[in-house]
Amino acid sequence: VDPLLSHTAAKADVWLALRPGTDLALFLALHHVIIRERLYDADFLTSWTNAPFLVREDNGQFLDGAGAPYRVWDSKRGEPYPADPWFPSHVQPALTGSYTVNGVRCKPAWQLFAEMVEPCSPEWAQEVTWVPAEEIRSLARIYATTKPASTDWYNGLHRGSNGYYTAVALALLSVVTGNWDVPGGLSFE
Repeated sequence: VDPLLSHTAAKADVWLALRPGTDLALFLALHHVIIRERLYDADFLTSWTNAPFLVREDNGQFLDGAGAPYRVWDSKRGEPYPADPWFPSHVQPALTGSYTVNGVRCKPAWQLFAEMVEPCSPEWAQEVTWVPAEEIRSLARIYATTKPASTDWYNGLHRGSNGYYTAVALALLSVVTGNWDVPGGLSFE
């Protein structure tokens, strides 16, 4: 992903020449495709992220209670359960849905993320980035189904007014696909 056919881009199997400063739109569209086509790693999201943590609809905060810092919705038992990175086998944290806990409406953080990127279709991103929608879909599929896969960025990514959010959206591609902190994936060791 580079507006110019740089030395590195010339060696790539796939080169997307996007409009400068539109990386965030591209990354949101990649997430859109990965979620829509269920190319994400649900086991990784459930076990190693806050994706199943319930978020209160009234204030946007994580739901807590009963001595546990956060809660998930156990889809097997149909009730909240304390969030724990090592869930017992009888607990199946939900990633999607809408639930009521003690009168408070909640959704898993993953559901909220999916809702956030839903409008960010490849067609929407095509208008912003000048990259054809089908090329965006293709890249999303290649990245999400390649194991391991990694992302990397250099100076240009942080130069725009939305540099922080762009970097987060790019890093989340590794998380969503289960390529975080694995050999060959995005790792900080």
